[in-house]
Amino acid sequence: MIKYQFHYLNNEIKEIIIKGHALFSNYGNDIVCASVSTMIILTVNAITKLDGKDNIKNEIKDGYFNLIVLNNNKTIKGLLENLLYSLNDLSKQYPNHLMKKE
Repeated sequence: MIKYQFHYLNNEIKEIIIKGHALFSNYGNDIVCASVSTMIILTVNAITKLDGKDNIKNEIKDGYFNLIVLNNNKTIKGLLENLLYSLNDLSKQYPNHLMKKE
C-alpha cells in the first residue's frame, strides 16, 4: 500500500511524504503506482518550470517521495493542493492500495 502525508505550517503545505508500493498489479502493470508516480513527477516538473526549483527541495527513490517547501507562493500552493486533491480522489477509487496517513 502507498501511504501519503501532508504536513502543514500556518495552514500551508510545508512537507509531503509518500511511501510504499500499491501492489495493485505486477511491476510494470500497476496503474495505481503509475498514477501516483505521474502525479508526483508532474507536480515537481510544474513547480520547477513555473516557479523555479529553488523554492522546493525534493527526493525521489523507489517507493519513496519527499518534498519540502522552502519558500511558498501562490503557484506552489495551487500545485500542491492539486496534488493532494488528486491523491485523495485516487485513494477513494483504490482504498486498498492508496491511503492518506494522518
